[in-house]
Amino acid sequence: MPFTPFHFGPALFIAVLFSAFINIPVFLIASVVVDIEPIIILLFDLDYPLHSFYHSFIGATLLGAILGSSWCILQKNASFNNLLDKLDEFDLLGNNSKLSIFISAISSTLIHVTLDAFLYNDIRPFFPSEENFLLNNFSYSEVYGFCVISFLLGSLLYLSKQVIKKNFQKKR
Repeated sequence: MPFTPFHFGPALFIAVLFSAFINIPVFLIASVVVDIEPIIILLFDLDYPLHSFYHSFIGATLLGAILGSSWCILQKNASFNNLLDKLDEFDLLGNNSKLSIFISAISSTLIHVTLDAFLYNDIRPFFPSEENFLLNNFSYSEVYGFCVISFLLGSLLYLSKQVIKKNFQKKR
């Protein structure tokens, strides 16, 4: 799903559902960061498959580790922490521990690769193996439908949590 927001659907649902364990912004960013690879390949007209190394489980894990490390470094910046405080006000931060940041980044990049592996014949998720055992197990409409429904469920779950929180605060 290059350049599409469809990956946000499953990411939003999982992040909100497991917000006690997941860093929500890291999980959401990681769900789309893998697609920097095809953007670069297209922009520079490179002679590589559109979905190359970072669309493998090894590449996605490495990319997730890089994102997790970058996020931890950014947290040392006061301005960045102000942004995190704002996200936390809206319950959009989740767990901000270093372990959670790395788990969030790596697991979300792996989910991205898994979703794409169902659809694209140039993905080698089990690199260095050339096999893609996931290809064609689900149709485009099934994967895209799953992503849209996940987005709707994630949005409803977030809104429900906010209503419950607001009602709980009123009763105090």
